[in-house]
Amino acid sequence: MPVASAPLVMASAEADERIAVAGTGAASAANGSSKLVKGIYTWGAEVETLSPCNTDKTYWLEGREELLAPLQDLAMKKADAANEAYQPIYVEAQIVYAGQATDGFAVDYDGVMQLQAVKIASGNVPSQCKLLDNSPSVAK
Repeated sequence: MPVASAPLVMASAEADERIAVAGTGAASAANGSSKLVKGIYTWGAEVETLSPCNTDKTYWLEGREELLAPLQDLAMKKADAANEAYQPIYVEAQIVYAGQATDGFAVDYDGVMQLQAVKIASGNVPSQCKLLDNSPSVAK
């Protein structure tokens, strides 16, 4: 008996477009098991990242095309509406930390996260989801 995959649900409005995507994936990887992460997804030329809320960390995001494509579409629509690339998308997603990258664009980030499932994605970032400044402070 084939396993039914959850449908992609999209509710569209100009101010807020949400998607809810259920994905299946391995619950564990070499470096650990999956966990729910709430954060800001950013996509654009040579960028596909996830920054957990209320941290100063940004991770390169990898995953299956069927999980990433709806996020990329939402990011592109928001960028087109704002006439500016790299617009933030709020996500709640199951991820697995995959360690530090050794090559490519991902080496410039705090590590690599493997996307397992997307629970919520929205063009509106909640006010309680902040990115902390990771600039080095100047000693006084």
